[in-house]
Amino acid sequence: MDPDKKERRRSSRGRRSMAVVTTDGKSPTSLPVLSGSINESNKVLDLRNRIDDIDNYMTSLNSEIDSWQGLMRRYKEINNKSIELPLKRPSKGVSMPELTGLRPRYLLNRAEKLFFDRYTECNKQKDIDVLTEQKEKDLKEIKKYDKAIASLQSLYNEQPLEQIEADGKAWGEIMKKTQSHLHDLSIRESVAQQTV
Repeated sequence: MDPDKKERRRSSRGRRSMAVVTTDGKSPTSLPVLSGSINESNKVLDLRNRIDDIDNYMTSLNSEIDSWQGLMRRYKEINNKSIELPLKRPSKGVSMPELTGLRPRYLLNRAEKLFFDRYTECNKQKDIDVLTEQKEKDLKEIKKYDKAIASLQSLYNEQPLEQIEADGKAWGEIMKKTQSHLHDLSIRESVAQQTV
């Protein structure tokens, strides 16, 4: 496009031309005549076309609403009929896979696993009970031995070592005398049995 050449544009108001109009009994006058583009952009005509489009759209919406309402009435009738119908019970028994969605083998495996888990928990609880009872017994024995050790320790701390050794010697003499006396008694008993 040549930059020196000016582009001529048509006015948005349209082209105007003059026309001579003759009326009865009057002299001829000149009136401006508008082109077709001005007639086509008539705002009143555009508004009427727009109103017609809106009316057509509202008509289509109303027809769609009527169709939806008819469909809803039909569904309500079907629903009411299904409620009024008696409950159909199956003639044959329902199988376990139909009820649970699992095969019998899977159900058996699940039940067996559940039983095994409960059994294992019970055995563990029994073992825990036995160990708890044994622990209580051991604690009682430990307390008993602690008391005995404490009494012996207190006895040992109360008496001096020389006194304990003297008591030990005295008890040793008593044991010797008792054993010799028992020996004499056994000899006398045997002699008495021989004489009888």
